[in-house]
Amino acid sequence: MAGIAGYNAGLVRGPDGHRRLSVALGSFLDRYDEELPAVAPDGGEAAMGGDEPYAYYGTSRSAAPHWRIG
Repeated sequence: MAGIAGYNAGLVRGPDGHRRLSVALGSFLDRYDEELPAVAPDGGEAAMGGDEPYAYYGTSRSAAPHWRIG
């Protein structure tokens, strides 16, 4: 399993904090094998969320003439 870059410290505060963390982690692990796009328009779910990554990587601005996938 890959490591998770960060977590929400507020998620584990309070009497049921560890349960909330367990539920959030379980939800993540249930979807672990799903493909996730690197970027997505209009705030869609993506590894690099938000408009700024899409504005660069989702357009021809990021094209490289000698880059080939595969």
